[in-house]
Amino acid sequence: MSNDNDHVALQHHQKMEHLRAQFRQLRHRYLQQLPETMESIGLLWALISEQQWSRETVQTLIYKLHSLSGTGATFGLTTLSQSARAFEVYLQAMLERYITLTDQHFQEMEGLYANLHHAYVVEVDIPSLSLPADPSESVELDTDEQPEIPAITSQHRLIFLLVQNQTTVRDLIAQIGYFGYTVQVFSDTTSFNYALSQVTPTAIIRDTALLTDELPMLETHVAPFSHIPTIFLAQQGDFQSRLKAVRAGGHAYFIFPFDVSAVIDKLDELTIRREMEPHRILIVEDEKTLAEYYLEVLRRAGMKVVAITDPFSVMRPLFEFNPDLILMDVFMPGCTGLEVATIIRQQEAFVGVPIVFLSAETRREKQLIAMHYGGDDFLTKPITQEHLISAITSRVQRSRAMRASMVRDGLTGLLNHTTIKEHLDREVKLSRRRLAQVTLALIDLDHFKRVNDTYGHYTGDRVLKSLSRLLQQRLRRTDIIGRYGGEEFAVIMPDTSTDYAVRVLNQIREGFANIRQYADGNEFAVTFSCGIAGYPGYESAPQLVRAADRALYLAKHQGRNRIVVAPSVDRPLGLQVNQSRV
Repeated sequence: MSNDNDHVALQHHQKMEHLRAQFRQLRHRYLQQLPETMESIGLLWALISEQQWSRETVQTLIYKLHSLSGTGATFGLTTLSQSARAFEVYLQAMLERYITLTDQHFQEMEGLYANLHHAYVVEVDIPSLSLPADPSESVELDTDEQPEIPAITSQHRLIFLLVQNQTTVRDLIAQIGYFGYTVQVFSDTTSFNYALSQVTPTAIIRDTALLTDELPMLETHVAPFSHIPTIFLAQQGDFQSRLKAVRAGGHAYFIFPFDVSAVIDKLDELTIRREMEPHRILIVEDEKTLAEYYLEVLRRAGMKVVAITDPFSVMRPLFEFNPDLILMDVFMPGCTGLEVATIIRQQEAFVGVPIVFLSAETRREKQLIAMHYGGDDFLTKPITQEHLISAITSRVQRSRAMRASMVRDGLTGLLNHTTIKEHLDREVKLSRRRLAQVTLALIDLDHFKRVNDTYGHYTGDRVLKSLSRLLQQRLRRTDIIGRYGGEEFAVIMPDTSTDYAVRVLNQIREGFANIRQYADGNEFAVTFSCGIAGYPGYESAPQLVRAADRALYLAKHQGRNRIVVAPSVDRPLGLQVNQSRV
């Protein structure tokens, strides 16, 4: 395991080398199309220099210069970028002042164009297409492609359990398994350390009895697996024992005999945070090379990214991709980023989605205007990879935290009633466009009032949280889970038939029935019933809800702890029912 840090460094090196290779390719393509860009700028300037001045011609030239300023800086052509920027600012000032142009004005513009052309000739070696250094990297970029280096192997939801006596944790092993974890048990540190050198588990549970007494001081010691969430089980809870566990990389500490559900709660807390859904970023950038560059940078940072170069096509990815953040250029042909932002903000569903403008514009007053039109932040081109990733990550995290407080249930963390219904309506419309299936499941805990009356509402809340946790762990990331109300839950399963939904939810139902719930030294189990309906069998979100609710009622009426599927609308419910039960 001592080589684990080397593996991490190797992975980082691999990612950076791949990104550099991608960047080299994009820069090469950019320089190949640069002569065409300069030619179009020259033709526009020729019209203006012959005093064929028109607002439309000047605005087109301003747009091209603005684009050249941003792309040139991004791809390392600093002098060309600055010359384009100076020319752009001058032309913009002429438009805004509404003044009569004199020969002096044309001479000044001629000088600005000459500077631009000189920068192009000097800075860019056209015959060889040699490239300047990447401004976002401090190291020299090689031209040789780097070989792919295999990343360290890992296994999803694998738990390493190192314990002296396996009989003391037999119940823990069984209960963890019901929540979708796979447990690998070790009784000696040698085999444990060897396994860690081969695979990275989701988390580690360790017995303090197998910790050595000779541990270095915390300031000089870093556990070789400190990046892996680690829970310690101990016979005693004194300060020295806890300190030893902390110095060995412990994140949590439980004393025998421990509450199994409390250990699983902590295990989920430590691992779910590490398995957060990637940030979803929508890029709106008319320059294709820049769009591809930003896309590659953000994807390499672990984000899901969709890039479009036509602002007029923004609506479809807005609804289908449902981005966490929109990264958008300000100046685009035919439609500005400010206009696109205004259109987006007029729609209730996207009022809270952060919009980050990205532009070569450096004037503060212009940036403030952009913010007035619905922007949340303004980044100036060129921007380093680190700054771009950091700015987007912080914005998405703040946005997610704010949205979670508005759309999620406070107890379970699942989507609330209103939000889950909104998701259902969107998924049905999306499935209709894609000619796909979508299934809705309504789940209700059996005899839940009896649990509250017998063990108290605190225990009832723990039961609700255990089911919500199980649903989150056993369903796909693409499935949408909500607390529909009280002890009722809703699950939306896109691209899923009702038959497949029955198989999946039946496994969850069986697992939940085997989970032991604890209250004041007592153990008990809880079951649930489920009603299922699917599109296109039912053509709208309200029809799906009514059909699933009727199927759930039938499941309760037939004895609970079972799943009932609503038939197609042309067959009356109760005559032909596809039900699943152990």
